[in-house]
Amino acid sequence: MAKYYPDEEEIVESEPEKEAPEVIVEKHGGLLSKLVAVIIGIVIGIAGTIGGVVGAGFFVMSKPVDDTVRLVDGYISADVYSLVFGEEGADGTRADGYISDKYAHEKIGTLLGDMGKALFNIAQDHGTLSDLTEISPKVDSAVREFLRIAYKNYGVDINKDEFMNTSLSKMPDFLSKTIYGSPVGDILVHFTDLKNSPMMMALCYGEKGIDYVLDKNNEVVMLGDSKKRTLNDLKDHSDELFNAIALCDLMTIDRSSNIMMYLAYGKKDVHYTINSDDEVVMLQKRIGILNNVAYNAYGEPMPGTLSGMTYTDADGTTKYLLTDIVTDEHDNPVEVRTTDGEGYATMYYVTDEENNPVIYGHTTFGDIAGGGEVIKNITDRLTIGEILDEETINDNRFLKHVTGETIATLPDAIERLSIQDVFADQVYKTDASGEFILDGAGNKILNGEWWYLLTEGGVEQQYNITQMDKLIDNMRANIETAPLQKLKDDGMITALSQESLNQELRSSVAGVSLPVPAGKSTLGEMTVLEMLDYVDQCLQAIKDVP
Repeated sequence: MAKYYPDEEEIVESEPEKEAPEVIVEKHGGLLSKLVAVIIGIVIGIAGTIGGVVGAGFFVMSKPVDDTVRLVDGYISADVYSLVFGEEGADGTRADGYISDKYAHEKIGTLLGDMGKALFNIAQDHGTLSDLTEISPKVDSAVREFLRIAYKNYGVDINKDEFMNTSLSKMPDFLSKTIYGSPVGDILVHFTDLKNSPMMMALCYGEKGIDYVLDKNNEVVMLGDSKKRTLNDLKDHSDELFNAIALCDLMTIDRSSNIMMYLAYGKKDVHYTINSDDEVVMLQKRIGILNNVAYNAYGEPMPGTLSGMTYTDADGTTKYLLTDIVTDEHDNPVEVRTTDGEGYATMYYVTDEENNPVIYGHTTFGDIAGGGEVIKNITDRLTIGEILDEETINDNRFLKHVTGETIATLPDAIERLSIQDVFADQVYKTDASGEFILDGAGNKILNGEWWYLLTEGGVEQQYNITQMDKLIDNMRANIETAPLQKLKDDGMITALSQESLNQELRSSVAGVSLPVPAGKSTLGEMTVLEMLDYVDQCLQAIKDVP
């Protein structure tokens, strides 16, 4: 299964080169020194055994080796012969002895001469352990056991042929190269509970499910072309490998935090989903097409080139094949609004050139290091509905109307909100069940004081929350022109009693005529301005009355 981490191609400034962390290999006294000590012990042990056989009073240079060994057998009544030459097999041959049975009929002097020559050559760096195997098969079996223990206890897999043919002076360098070329996870597993550390597993083997899996025996099985990381890899590419570790392997991701989930995995139902086992599953990559332009999952134009249904990234190294259209749960094509204002791009699933699905990757440490694009894009890509939980949004008059906006677009979106959008339950009259009351034409009816704020010339207008000056102007104008009875009914005035509002207007006072507004017969029918003018005329009429 192919895998590519980025959702889009970006140019990111390189960070200053960091000093590679020290990789500590030697544990329990030093693996390398132990290996060298064991090798020297093998040589000394075999030489001492042979010397002991021929040196306990039976040293006769011209005597055959087997005769000498049988003499020892006779004196101590033990099967020294089998010890020295090895147990006899079904085919009559002997193996795994301290002395090769080909020396059985050779003189002791010949054996010691060959032994001395082999040891001298080894000491002078002209020979290797393989030279001793012709004399002592025990060398081969001892080396095999030594290599088995090295792998079992330390996880170091040493090539036997190379080991046997390496001189002692070059042995430390050979073993050092072997150790540093060994999978670091195979070594560390002997010193720590590696599988309980997602970070260390990622450092040693890569990403679970992409680079490796654990089999039914909880053993690591590498996938595809992925390889176990060696100590050399850690030493030479520590920054690169650490930056490639998924954020979810470095820390526990709080599932209740939408921001943390976005940082670790991307957008839900676009980049990842949660399966029935409550596991995060990364989804197949998708690319949108509109007017022969490719767009990523956020609707941003991609910098590569689109030729038919093949997209090539900007540097020309990676090609994606656009296959099936992405559909929703109702089998409708999924579209994304483009950020360049061109419209809506139809989304397609993506495969590599071998038709393997391309899966979105987890966010890595390198993706967020130094405040990278992933963190920056929280403000540009993550919507309010994806950041906040449903309860928080529904409890806020403003936020529940801007759930599809990002932090970056939120200020402008709030400015565009109308007063009616935000305060609908207060602006319009509702019944006991909270449903809006409609007039004969099917329109919502403005509530009391809101009529004075939101109407011009008696007609309702739409205002956003930044147009407070318009509301003040409307309030002033509507209060001046509204009948006093309406002001009373709407709770705008309380000083005048209903009895006063019902009083008929007098056309004269003290013999002085008063200008009663046309069509108005009671005080309640007059506007504030008309009332003020009427009162002023009354005062003028009576000021000269004695």
